[in-house]
Amino acid sequence: MDYLAALLQHRDAPPLATLSLEWNSIGTTDAGPKALAAALAQSLSLTSLDLRNNHLGPTAVAAIADGISRSAALRSIDLRWNAAGASGGLALEEALCGNHTMLRVQLSGNRVPPECLGRIEAHLARNGGINTAIARFARPGVGGGGGGGGG
Repeated sequence: MDYLAALLQHRDAPPLATLSLEWNSIGTTDAGPKALAAALAQSLSLTSLDLRNNHLGPTAVAAIADGISRSAALRSIDLRWNAAGASGGLALEEALCGNHTMLRVQLSGNRVPPECLGRIEAHLARNGGINTAIARFARPGVGGGGGGGGG
């Protein structure tokens, strides 16, 4: 993960707009999410990141949220089927308070409370995002989402 973070931060590296890291167990250590968060904060080209099924718990999601709060480029992140929980959801909500570029956050299967999902959705709508998907597919009882599964 450190090499990937260095690549995203390097000035002479070719621009990378979309990155899929699904099913890579990034959340099994603290180092991976922290390195990725630092890279998100520095990258000027990465607009879409897929981190589905990466064993990202609340601490890992909070680290990623820190990167999101400092990112000027990222527009979409897929965090489905991790284990953000209430505290990870709150970290994302706080990160989005000051982020005016993020348009889409997918959180199905993370056990993020519906109230928190609603506030996240409001931040995304403020940014111009069409993001009813997080609420529609991540709320308990609808689409197998937020109340069950936790990745």
